[in-house]
Formats: sequence, C-alpha cells, structure tokens
Amino acid sequence: MVMMMDALVEKLNNKLHQWKPDIAEQVRQYITEIIELADQDGLELLHSRISEQEIEHKLETEAFMKLAETGFPEWNDPEEDIYEDHNNV
Repeated sequence: MVMMMDALVEKLNNKLHQWKPDIAEQVRQYITEIIELADQDGLELLHSRISEQEIEHKLETEAFMKLAETGFPEWNDPEEDIYEDHNNV
C-alpha cells in the first residue's frame, strides 16, 4: 500500500507542477478538504456534495434549454420549413 501511495503522491506532485497555478491551487484546496473530511470520518459528505452539484447543474441546463426554446419560434412555423423535403415524407 505504501508503494501505491508513493506513486500517487509522485503523480500528484508532477501534475501540480504541470498545471496552471490557479488549477494547481484549486486541486490543493480540494485535497486539503478531502483530508480534513477523512480525518473526521466525513467522506460521505463529499459524495453528497458532488451529487448536489450534479443535480444543480442538470437543473440549470434544463432551465437554460427551455429558455433557449423561446428564442426560436420560427422552428415551429411550417412556412419557415424551407429545408424539409416534403416529397419524401
């Protein structure tokens, strides 16, 4: 297990040097938060937080798509259907 952790630490260290400074700082903050949650036996909170963010993103996307639909009323106008080949229908 120690060898696996050493490889993980080495990979993380290499990546932190490769990434842009702002990305590397975000990763450091996330890892610090994960370590603190693990110390408090609270990793399940991290999972629920991620799920909450995924749900929020899906809701925002759906709301945006509904809003975008209102910007294209001509799509429902048969007279605007100039590219449809009605002979092959």
